[in-house]
Amino acid sequence: MKTHILFYFLFLATYSYAQSLEQFVISSAGNFSNTSTGTTLSWTVGEPMISTESSNTAILTQGFQQPIDVNPLSVDIKLNQDIRLQVYPNPTSEQITFQKETDKTLKAELFNMLGKSIGHYSITQRQTNISLQHLPSATYLLRIQDLDQQIIKTFKIQKTR
Repeated sequence: MKTHILFYFLFLATYSYAQSLEQFVISSAGNFSNTSTGTTLSWTVGEPMISTESSNTAILTQGFQQPIDVNPLSVDIKLNQDIRLQVYPNPTSEQITFQKETDKTLKAELFNMLGKSIGHYSITQRQTNISLQHLPSATYLLRIQDLDQQIIKTFKIQKTR
């Protein structure tokens, strides 16, 4: 009898799970499309009212249809003809390297996922290392601004052990 009960619990444990990190929605209708210019449009029926609230530092969107943000191993973005940024390696365990192909001075600010500012950095050299050794393993946001407080780009940084 004990072996039957043990077999039953083992069988039940293999076909059950507590949480899933997959993003999926059960709704009555929906679709996703891309245009030739790179614009994407997605919609879902089943949520009658949503709202988006924003401030200077955060955007909060209610609802189950949220954008998916892909976090590549290295980020290489050409902003215009004279500014090119790279932040690597990502994920990282000790430091990140910020590389720019301009002589303009930029400012960087590191935030935790609660929006708390962790550190401020001045990017004056074409290549700057930012140490993350003192931080716990987590996801952080690195916001890059010019000296006029204009936000250029925000990078998602994954800190590992």
